[in-house]
Amino acid sequence: MDAWNKAIEEIKIGLTNSIYKNETAVSQNIVRRLIGLLGWEIDNPAIVYPEFSCEGNGRVDYALLNGKGQPLILIEVKALGAINDGVTEQLVRYAYGTGVPIIVLTDGKEWHFFYAAAGSVPMSERRFYKIDLSDRKSEDIYAEMQKYIGKESVIDGKAATAAEETYRNSSIKRKAKESLAPAFRQLVDTEDEELCKIISEKVADISGVLPEKTAVFGYLKNLVDRSEASPTVQGQIYTTVHQTRPILPQSFAQNQDYFSQKSKRSSFRMLGIPVGAILTATFDPRLKFQTMDDQNNIKDLSNGEVMPISRTAVRYLGGSRNGYEYFTYNGKKLSEIRLEFDPKYLDGHGNKKF
Repeated sequence: MDAWNKAIEEIKIGLTNSIYKNETAVSQNIVRRLIGLLGWEIDNPAIVYPEFSCEGNGRVDYALLNGKGQPLILIEVKALGAINDGVTEQLVRYAYGTGVPIIVLTDGKEWHFFYAAAGSVPMSERRFYKIDLSDRKSEDIYAEMQKYIGKESVIDGKAATAAEETYRNSSIKRKAKESLAPAFRQLVDTEDEELCKIISEKVADISGVLPEKTAVFGYLKNLVDRSEASPTVQGQIYTTVHQTRPILPQSFAQNQDYFSQKSKRSSFRMLGIPVGAILTATFDPRLKFQTMDDQNNIKDLSNGEVMPISRTAVRYLGGSRNGYEYFTYNGKKLSEIRLEFDPKYLDGHGNKKF
């Protein structure tokens, strides 16, 4: 463990100081180093094969083999911050070409583990685990990596079993969560007696009077109809952006005085987008995000990560990104909503006027 702890400490320092400038640096100085410490013979091409050909479906950066030419784990390496949805779907080709149960996608800092044998579902939905080296303890990182890609675990088949179990459990929980709303809707539509009883008794505890059944389900049906039409957060139901925007001055310069912030930086509050609103990614409509405050922080509902909207765009698409260009609210891009407040915010070439 001493060698592992030293490696993780040095890698964390390197990540903080941005010394891993490209994909090759990540591959040679992070990935290769760690898989060696997980028991794989990094100088033996019968065990660790770089630039492995996946049966005509491209080349993956590393294949961890059983010594007889059979790949057991595939590892795709990207430059720091260059993991995005397109890269994730690229892994499908590798899965089809090799039949391995586990594929790892990493930029050195983040390690995404995919259960490739999950079947005909998008690769993004096959991710069963994620490790971020920057915010995990060394011993925790070691335990999880040994579990899923440690040589001993992989060779004896325990890694594949653990991956399948973790994937199945997360998939079941995801499906159950997705079923909550329709299940409640069904209880309300059928005017379930038990549901009515529970609510009526609680009302009686508070007011001393039992409500009529029609009043209970009238309230619940209205609640469900409104929640299906717009997102809910902490019991508050929001209507459309046009109904929830505050009355604001007409330019960013005036809004600067109103919000006591720099006019260069717009915010959800300035655009009238409420806390808890649901945003959709333009680059993948399956991805949903929730605004966490009246500034620019959003939660990725696929993994629970919270970060500024611009950083989220970089996280998925790489490069330098203006987050407002890649997310929509109520079907409209945030950049378009911003222009409603000040058409001169961008010039004719899409450049900032400030």
